[in-house]
Amino acid sequence: MPQPMDFTPKEPQKEVGRQARQQYLQFAQRIIDEPTMDYTTLYKRFAPNDWAAIQLNDAVAEVALRDGMTPQGVTDLLYQGPFAQCQYHQRGVTIHALQRCLRESLIVAKQKIDADKHDYPVEFLLGRTLG
Repeated sequence: MPQPMDFTPKEPQKEVGRQARQQYLQFAQRIIDEPTMDYTTLYKRFAPNDWAAIQLNDAVAEVALRDGMTPQGVTDLLYQGPFAQCQYHQRGVTIHALQRCLRESLIVAKQKIDADKHDYPVEFLLGRTLG
């Protein structure tokens, strides 16, 4: 019988990883409106549910891009999120496969930001199509 997964995050070994994790946590705290949540609690809440963890990644990517982070910086953050950490350390997903998933979160965030740039008021659209 398979053992149940232990949803405990592995600590980053390098300082750059610790900093990225802290930054991810700060964005996540803003998004879920829980400013005192620690990373372990965030991880245990999101890691068991791939869909929720990916949605959190999408939201973190969007907020980070809007805050002026580069796409590479955002990708580095996403590697420290519950989704990537759980997939790599507990489920054995390869870095290459994770790169594709994280890139998708970045694309979703960029598309949302681009769509917001073209979000015209209804009156403007009606005036252009009926005028």
